Amino acid sequence: AVTERQTSIDAAIKEFRTSVASLRDSKKSTLTEGVDTFKQAVQAAASAATSQCEAGTDPKTVRQDFQTALQSARTKLQSARQSVDTTKEDISALAQTREDTIQTAFKAFQTQIDAARAELKKAFSETLNR
Repeated sequence: AVTERQTSIDAAIKEFRTSVASLRDSKKSTLTEGVDTFKQAVQAAASAATSQCEAGTDPKTVRQDFQTALQSARTKLQSARQSVDTTKEDISALAQTREDTIQTAFKAFQTQIDAARAELKKAFSETLNR
């Protein structure tokens, strides 16, 4: 009974840690991709502005196009950041699952102990009654 309980608890803790590590890696990857996309968009906007200037485009138009491109890049970056901001809730859900599994293991252990205790009492009472 003790071994079963410990095995269940160890498995719950291992699953929690694995899930948190996976979640962390996923969020980190998403954020890194968002930053890389932002940098590429800024470089593309700068290149486009340079090309427009060299082509003799009106500076006001170049400025407006550049600002629009930067705003679009910022919006995409903020979107990536917001998708990562749910980490706290995700970890809380994983922790709750871990706690539920541990509580289930303790309840099963207690049930087995109670059954063994009852069987032992029955055996002693039979021995004493002889």
